[in-house]
Amino acid sequence: MVQGSGIGIEKLIDGGQDGLDFALSSRDVSSEEGYKAKRKQFTLKAIPVLKSGLAVAVNPELAINALTKEQLSKIYSGKIDNWRQAGTLADIPIKFYTRSGNLQSTDEFRTSLEIINFGKNINYVNTTSEGLQKIMREPGGIFVGPISDVVPQCRVKTLPIINTEGKTFYPYQRQNFVSPAQCGAGKRNRVNIEAIYSSEYPLPAIFYVVVKQNGQR
Repeated sequence: MVQGSGIGIEKLIDGGQDGLDFALSSRDVSSEEGYKAKRKQFTLKAIPVLKSGLAVAVNPELAINALTKEQLSKIYSGKIDNWRQAGTLADIPIKFYTRSGNLQSTDEFRTSLEIINFGKNINYVNTTSEGLQKIMREPGGIFVGPISDVVPQCRVKTLPIINTEGKTFYPYQRQNFVSPAQCGAGKRNRVNIEAIYSSEYPLPAIFYVVVKQNGQR
């Protein structure tokens, strides 16, 4: 199994010595990938196997309590580059991070926000831990990553996201919320499972297993 939707599907199509039996993907098969498979006389099928979500974290000192899905889209597409443009009083440049472009969560994030390309000032990190460490040092830092990795890290501020209908979704369990100021040994936030499994959650992450339809290897 190979990490990265594009890389895994490419190896599945190419076959050969490094060929795969299946590929894990955060998106459906693209039309280009389908065309490449047909040229090799087989088709690809994406089977949904896991429903999860993404979460957004910012520097714990940043004076913002939530973001709309539209604001998040504008930040990561580069249309908003200062937190004042996102409704805060702070005149702080936004420094936005996400995990490497070869990881599943990046593909899913762009898809959910209807972004073709990230803004030119995007900063890639290799791991969620690295991304969270970056935003703790950056006053205007923001990071998106897998909800199961981001939410328990209470030293950063994980933000509720408001969908296009104006409904607010909390990625953490509100009744057990641990603020950055309260964070300490043995204290962690818990993922809001109910929010993830809601069909309205603004930042879904659905994972697929992609297989060859005719059973070729």
